[in-house]
Amino acid sequence: MNNNPLNYTDPSGHKLCNYEKGQSCVTENTFQKTELNHKKHTVESKYSINISGSWDQDELDQLDNALLKAGDSAGGFNNIINLIFGGNNDDDNQELTFINALGPQARNMCGGGKSANACWLEKSNSIVIGDEVFTPAYQNKMRRPKEIGLYANLPLGIQTTINHEIGHAVESGIPFLLISYNLSVDNNKAFGGSSRESFANAFAFYIVSDNASYPGYQDQFNFISKLLK
Repeated sequence: MNNNPLNYTDPSGHKLCNYEKGQSCVTENTFQKTELNHKKHTVESKYSINISGSWDQDELDQLDNALLKAGDSAGGFNNIINLIFGGNNDDDNQELTFINALGPQARNMCGGGKSANACWLEKSNSIVIGDEVFTPAYQNKMRRPKEIGLYANLPLGIQTTINHEIGHAVESGIPFLLISYNLSVDNNKAFGGSSRESFANAFAFYIVSDNASYPGYQDQFNFISKLLK
């Protein structure tokens, strides 16, 4: 019984009545699922995306924050979508999907590598974010310039990973973007072992660091700034 002065439990297993929910009696588990679905639909509607997989409330909050930062840098997340799909995202098949998958499943979807916990899947217009991405252990392994201040900050690290994959999506949607990037920056591999990884990292760092400029990385950040403005 809910008002039992001994332990506030109901040994009968009866449901807790939540009168704020229209006089209906719901279990706590049902209430949490309802709240989770509401958050999922809110984020989908807010950014015109699809969300699939086993997201929890905190992970959806981190996704929301990452997309908000990307949108703030580009004058709205719809402009990011337009970069990915070249302004042709009216087709139902041209929708960006974010998939949360368990570690082994994420690595399998992303090519099987031990560190492949997030990736852009161009054929399905999907970004896979493995559940391990949301852990300190994963983010502490990421190699990021200390000047950009992304160490020892779990939320920013998660946002960086998400926006890194968005960077790959943007790069795949713009013909000859990497050629332009290579010609525009002094060190086109400053942020990664290849120009493709360098661009995706520069894209993410620029967004998550609130468009700041850092010594040694002006070329990369200027390129991303011109791309998004």
